[in-house]
Amino acid sequence: LPDTFNLGWKLAAVLQGQAQPKLLRTYADERRKVAHMLINADREMSALVATKPKAGAEQNSDGTLAIEKFIARQNGFIAGTSIGYDESYICTGLEHQHLATGFPIGQRFHSVVAERMVDGCPTHLGHLNKTDGRWRLFIFSDAPMPTDNDSRFYQLIEHLADSTQSPINKYTRKGDDIDAVIDICAVVQAQDIEIGDLPELLRPNKGKYGLRDYEKVYLSTADKDIYQQRGINKQQGGIVVVRPDQHVAAILPLDGFSQLSTFFAEFLLEP
Repeated sequence: LPDTFNLGWKLAAVLQGQAQPKLLRTYADERRKVAHMLINADREMSALVATKPKAGAEQNSDGTLAIEKFIARQNGFIAGTSIGYDESYICTGLEHQHLATGFPIGQRFHSVVAERMVDGCPTHLGHLNKTDGRWRLFIFSDAPMPTDNDSRFYQLIEHLADSTQSPINKYTRKGDDIDAVIDICAVVQAQDIEIGDLPELLRPNKGKYGLRDYEKVYLSTADKDIYQQRGINKQQGGIVVVRPDQHVAAILPLDGFSQLSTFFAEFLLEP
């Protein structure tokens, strides 16, 4: 995670007289591998560029083609979008990757356009990943109506809102907005429901004046089928956990309550 976020955790631990969270050690562990990849890529690029051109237009063309192939091959790495982190306590294994194959665990969250439920505005979900230090849960509904009490989507939202084991309730200080530590974005498949039909957690009162936040629920429509575009299981749905640095930390089933609690318990501190 970013150095400023890293130092913030360290300072908080010192002030509270607690041991430093394990999160502090992940930055160097993760970035060391990426640094080696960067060094090797620089060496390869330098060798291609520094090669003395040979006589003849055909030879020069071969050199230019080699550079173009290198850039095409490394484009995602250069842009930072294909950098992937290995398994750790803030980046889980691939057990549930099949629930959302288009969001590779360890890589940066791959944005996709959805329709905001409250006003129909097309919105890039990736733009919701603001650099504000919060974790995010992108919750994709299963096949039943999201307002159905028997749907796993509805049961998850109720658990997050009411259970003492909910990471939202467990790590959010009293008096803070409900999404101060862990933010939620829900994507539903049904088209014939209203924002008011959904649980309060998806339209919470926030801020000094307690105004409702209506920008947490989005629709997957026929012309913007997110489930198809990102390989999300329409029958089962799933949870995509995104880190503050916008990398995918975990993918979990909608009924994975204990797995979600265990994941956050590894590094978050109760207030």
